[in-house]
Amino acid sequence: MKILKTTLTLNAGFSFLAGITLVLFHAAVANLFGVDNTSSFWTLGIVLLGFAAFVYLGSRKLRSREVLSIIIQDILWVIASAVVVAFRIFSLSKLGYAIIVDVALIVLGFAIVQSIGLRQMKKAGKVD
Repeated sequence: MKILKTTLTLNAGFSFLAGITLVLFHAAVANLFGVDNTSSFWTLGIVLLGFAAFVYLGSRKLRSREVLSIIIQDILWVIASAVVVAFRIFSLSKLGYAIIVDVALIVLGFAIVQSIGLRQMKKAGKVD
């Protein structure tokens, strides 16, 4: 139970920090990514803040459906990141693409450990 709750809390914290960074410093982040459009970073920041709240609440309740939803969303983030990087969908700087890869690896780590924690809790009968 502790591994799942801890990982979800870290996921929520990471998502919150990324979200607030994108909202407050969207112009600087856009510059790092080598793009002029700052609104997409601001918008992504707002979405991440909502996700952070959802994950935080999920870490307190530990309901299997909510946790599975978080894991799926993390996996979708990783897949979307891989597509963006592999196909160079946007004209981003090398640093921008590197940041996308780094964040995707962190999120993949969350998904893996959360999956392990959920499986352990289900075996122990500690989640619904």
